[in-house]
Amino acid sequence: MLRVLLISLLIALCPLSAAYAHPHVYIDVTLEVTVDGTGISSIWQNWLFVGDYGKQLARDGDTNGDGEFDTRETDTLVRSYLLPLASSDYCTVINVDGHDYFAQSVGQPEASVVNGRLSLSFTMPVTIPAAGNTRVAVRVYDETRYMDFAMRDYAILKVGGGVEVQAEDAFDFERYSVATRSPALYLSIRMTRHHDSVQGDAAAGAPAELGGLEPAGFVGGLAGDNPFASAGSSENPFYGSQ
Repeated sequence: MLRVLLISLLIALCPLSAAYAHPHVYIDVTLEVTVDGTGISSIWQNWLFVGDYGKQLARDGDTNGDGEFDTRETDTLVRSYLLPLASSDYCTVINVDGHDYFAQSVGQPEASVVNGRLSLSFTMPVTIPAAGNTRVAVRVYDETRYMDFAMRDYAILKVGGGVEVQAEDAFDFERYSVATRSPALYLSIRMTRHHDSVQGDAAAGAPAELGGLEPAGFVGGLAGDNPFASAGSSENPFYGSQ
């Protein structure tokens, strides 16, 4: 009897840990980092929901059954699945020279059908100036482990001169989870701004001003706000496949 009571107590104290112990939703992410003449001006993400669950979401969102999302269906999907993740900062941490930040907002949210599966995309408008050598890392992960993210692709788009940028490291959750204990993807880039391209205050050594970012505190809280937590399970034995 005592053993039964102890087991019951453990179940009562840890309801979320069991529910979120392994991923149910698999997402392949494409990242695009736009660099202008001063530094990073935006970070764009595309989330492709893979496996049968991605098909289910596409079918549920395509209410008129025409194989694509019209304006009303897109708005419904964005409100139902993307915007609720604002309380969890869209599962994205932006590290600038060793300091973690969250994006203050997202813009241009879109939903589409890709290979029969739901695809969500959004832009994080940020200002991250390059001052000498600046290192920026983008981490995407769900601390609860309910959602699993993989790197499908990434790109660095240059729309102006004056800043050199290169990817220093880009890898998926298998390596990064050693540090975070959460499935994650990770993209690290280095920006170098040449002295002869720096003008005004920046040339005088004034600190660079970040825009569209807020300092990160505790990364988490998704367990209570995850819009996918009650939506079902996705079986995807081939991680990262379409």
